[in-house]
This record gives sequence, structure tokens and C-alpha cells, in this order.
Amino acid sequence: MISDCIAQKRAIKWGYVRQFGGLYPSECGTVVAHSNAVSVLATVLAYEFSDKLKSETDIEVNLPDVDLMAMFHDFEEARSGDTGVSSLLVHGVCKLFPLEREGLEANLKDLRISQRVLELFDDYREYKTPEAYDSPYC
Repeated sequence: MISDCIAQKRAIKWGYVRQFGGLYPSECGTVVAHSNAVSVLATVLAYEFSDKLKSETDIEVNLPDVDLMAMFHDFEEARSGDTGVSSLLVHGVCKLFPLEREGLEANLKDLRISQRVLELFDDYREYKTPEAYDSPYC
């Protein structure tokens, strides 16, 4: 797991490469840069707006789960690469979640946190709770 934490700084996020006028791979951000930004934004937004969301909609956001999922949402890409982009290019939809999940399982094998992170990852990919973002993209 430690080596994959370090490998994230070399794994490229390919999302902008596939777009018109996109970037060269050398100009793309890394998984670790993306994951850090998502973690900070998700945590701040969840904490800032959870009370208002609860009072206006009666939806309660589980703040620790937001934090945990934000930290681990792309952790497996150190092993699998940015599969969402490849899947969208080939299939037009995301079909490679199992590959990413296998990478996450391998990274967290024998750790107590594994079960909770995998539950949150599955929830995230099914987009069924307020903590999971419903996106047409991966």
C-alpha cells in the first residue's frame, strides 16, 4: 500500500487528453494532485453545508464517510490507471469499475479499514446516497 501511495504522484489523470483542444499527457495532473484537491473540496463543502442541507431537505450527510471516500475515490488508479477515460473512449460509458475495485482491494488487503472503504467505493459507483455524486462520467 505504501508504494501505491507514492506511485499516485506518477499516475496521470487522462481526462483532459480526450477532449477537443485537450492537453498533452505531460501537461496533465496526477492522481495524487487530483485526489488531494477532491479531498479538500469534499471535506470543506460537506462541513460547510451539511447543517443547511439537513435543515432544508432533511438529508443527513455522513461527514466521516465523505472524508474517507474523498481520500480513497481514485486511490486504486496507482495500479489500474485512469480507467474511466479508457472506458469512455472505447464503450462510451464507464465499464471498468471492477478493475479499479480490484486495485483498491489489493491496496487495502488485510487492513481493518478495507471493508469500510470498499463499501463506500461500491456506494460511490452506484450513486445511491447523498455522499455519492451522480455523474454521467467516471
